[in-house]
Amino acid sequence: MKFAELVDITELQELCQSFTETTGAATAILELNGEILSATGWKGICTIFHRVNPETSQRCLESDTILAGKLKKGSLYNLYQCKNGLYDAAIPITINGIHVANFFAGQFLLKEPDIEFFKKQAKKFGFNTDEYLKALSEVPIYSQAQITSMLDFFSRLARIMGETGLARNELERANTELKKHQEHLIDLVRERTVDLNRAQEIARMGSWKWDITTEKVFWSDNMYLIFGYDIGNPKEITHEFFIQCIHPDYQNQLLDKLKSMIIQKTSFQDEIRIITKQGDERTFRIYGEVRLDSDGNPVELFGTNLDITEEKRNETFLLEAKRRAEEANIAKVQFLSRMSHELRTPLNAILGYSQLLKNQSNLTDTQKNQILTIKKSGEHLLDLINEILEVSRIEQKKITIENKPFNIHDLVKGILELSRVRAQEKNLLLLYEEISPVPDFLIGDERRIKEVLLNLVSNAIKYTNDGMVTLHTGYTNDQGGLFTGEVIDTGIGIDPEEIDTIFLPFTQLAGEVSSTDGAGLGLTIVKQLLELMGGTIEVNSIPGKGSRFYFTMPLLEYTGIIGTKPSVPEISGYEGPLKIIIIVDDNAINAAFLVSALEPLGFITHTATLIPADA
Repeated sequence: MKFAELVDITELQELCQSFTETTGAATAILELNGEILSATGWKGICTIFHRVNPETSQRCLESDTILAGKLKKGSLYNLYQCKNGLYDAAIPITINGIHVANFFAGQFLLKEPDIEFFKKQAKKFGFNTDEYLKALSEVPIYSQAQITSMLDFFSRLARIMGETGLARNELERANTELKKHQEHLIDLVRERTVDLNRAQEIARMGSWKWDITTEKVFWSDNMYLIFGYDIGNPKEITHEFFIQCIHPDYQNQLLDKLKSMIIQKTSFQDEIRIITKQGDERTFRIYGEVRLDSDGNPVELFGTNLDITEEKRNETFLLEAKRRAEEANIAKVQFLSRMSHELRTPLNAILGYSQLLKNQSNLTDTQKNQILTIKKSGEHLLDLINEILEVSRIEQKKITIENKPFNIHDLVKGILELSRVRAQEKNLLLLYEEISPVPDFLIGDERRIKEVLLNLVSNAIKYTNDGMVTLHTGYTNDQGGLFTGEVIDTGIGIDPEEIDTIFLPFTQLAGEVSSTDGAGLGLTIVKQLLELMGGTIEVNSIPGKGSRFYFTMPLLEYTGIIGTKPSVPEISGYEGPLKIIIIVDDNAINAAFLVSALEPLGFITHTATLIPADA
């Protein structure tokens, strides 16, 4: 910190000059680096003689050096008699405890001069004695007390000037910082205003403020735009103008809401329609709240208008689309139900006759294989029909989960027996392992659980060409009882991007549509049935190495007693009195099949045609 930065140098020079004229003392104010800020009243004995002669000038420099050195060491006051016979004094100028400059008062005497000393000095250094003594007579004489008082006075005055300057600098700096801060705040407000207007524009929203006292209304920029006006035009908005912008069917509704808000001091929201300057109708969702003064009286209404015209149009579109989808779904259900009946009727005949033909004893091996192909194809088609109907029933929530006790081990055994034939046809190993003990009897929907397990195992066999398919089961007491399992195969695996789609209806793995049977509904049924039963399913797969399907089902253990199922006798024919059976069917093919099936068993059959009621 430099002293010159804190004080007015011109004013300081004038002050020092006045001090010299009053006291007769020579003064000087120096920066700590030796820079002279002010110098007044220097005596001729120094300027004409001592500081001109090389030897006496050297003495002056020694005096300056000694005084400055003492001030650096922290001395508060220094008085020194130079070798030229005059006295100099110095005192530090401190501001807030910091040494910033030095004040010098010099070229004075403390008593009457020793004329003989100065005559000898004039002779020694070649000065003109008369002129030298005349210059000596101009040197003031002070007592030490006077010197101390003068130095103290000027030091304090300089310090006051410096502290004032410091305070002024700090004030200016503070004002500069304040101005910068104000400019920053103004820029920030301007930026935030732009951001707010942009955000309102993006959100198709505008804000408004209604002064209850003056009945003047303020609109944000976007309020003008959404009402079809140029920003700021009109400049003044009254509440009458605001209300006139509302659709006539909604004006009274809005006024009632605003009045109620003022009286009850509450907020509100409503949906209204407006008319833009161009005559277009739009729908707004309006939010409002009341602001109160310190006494709790309403003084201002504040609110926002959100343009929901597009949302309302989309809502109408979606409602219409939903209605059409529901109609289409009903039509789909009716179609599937009708097609089920229409397809099952010829399928039953195909399967029935293929079974009858298979039992003929005079068939060649080729004929037997052909009949077997017909039977398998019919059964496959029947499975597809059943799967489609199953998905439809699940979607229509027409499936009820029936929780009854059943033997889980018998169920798993049956699934393995059903699946083993298909696995052997592909030369695959079908393995089973119970990872953790499973109770004999569980409570659940046996039919749906069998459907889940059979679909998972069949799916694994379908997509595995080499290796094995393994079924694991287990049971834990989590959630009151949790049946768990996993089906692991060494098949083709599933690409990561296909994992999320395999449970969608009619989905098969890429590149496998033509090489595998089925409509892609098995896993859809599995997932939907598991969710209906409160279970879960997860998939992990590595393309080219195989897949793992892990499932859980919350099934309670059954600890009661279950009776044995009665055996079902095999019917090989009829023995006894001759029996006549009348076959009534609206389908001649079905009737013919029943005749072909019953007559070999020893029954006499008669057929009758069912006549529709409206015939």
